[in-house]
Amino acid sequence: MNNHKHIVRRLLAGISLAILTLCTIAPLTAMAQNVPQGYQSDQPLQKGMIVRLKPSDGSRIQAVTQQDEAQIFGVVVSASEAPVSLSNTAAAQEVFVANSGRYQVLVSTQNGVIKTGDYIAVSSLSGVGMKATTKQQFVLGKALNDFDGKSRSEGSSTLKTSTGDQQVSLGRVGIEVAVAHNPTYHKEDQPGVPHILSQLTQVVTNKTVSPFRIYASLVVIVVCVIIAGMVLFAGVRTGITAVGRNPLAKRSISRGLFQVTLMALIVFVIGVIAVYLLLRI
Repeated sequence: MNNHKHIVRRLLAGISLAILTLCTIAPLTAMAQNVPQGYQSDQPLQKGMIVRLKPSDGSRIQAVTQQDEAQIFGVVVSASEAPVSLSNTAAAQEVFVANSGRYQVLVSTQNGVIKTGDYIAVSSLSGVGMKATTKQQFVLGKALNDFDGKSRSEGSSTLKTSTGDQQVSLGRVGIEVAVAHNPTYHKEDQPGVPHILSQLTQVVTNKTVSPFRIYASLVVIVVCVIIAGMVLFAGVRTGITAVGRNPLAKRSISRGLFQVTLMALIVFVIGVIAVYLLLRI
């Protein structure tokens, strides 16, 4: 009896220790994720600019461009914006960067006014955000307030676009920083290709494929389906006819139907593999 009590006490003590450990580690982990860290920079960076790590030196940062949106690292903040910050005292021009938490981010109206809840992506201006559309693959986070380009505007800039010059307003909005894939992103359809074919191709290849290869793949799969269907239809029809003429040969006829079905399946699989290789290579 005493042994059972001793085991129960040890079990309760172990559970209590595990709960205490989890309660201690979880807040520390959350705090560590929200701690801005100091980096060096070879260029002047304003508070609120979106940055990336310099490819040749992970201890330095630079303003991220629209072409490098996949490398978004975080946003420039002041050391006073968090209760704890990691400083690099050896840095000549130290800049603090946060990659999670709520911070003010420099944005533009390039894609129109920003509403609360909009995803924010990198604009044509290096280090400056904008409202994300389905064309941006990565986002910095979600906007916590509106920006219409009129109230709280901090300046303006002129962008060169395919349709001419575009005047955009600059300002700051609060962002729930959490770098991630844009959930609304999808690649543009290929010109002259139906939407469904374009989307299926993107799912299979995850890259841009020429319309010629898309239509060639469609022809291959259609031909293989027709051949497989003809083989299967002919086999089934012949089998039914044979059973009607000679019911005693049912077993051998069933074996023949199985072989025909297998042949049709092989033809179809070969077609699928051919299409896959045509689109991927």
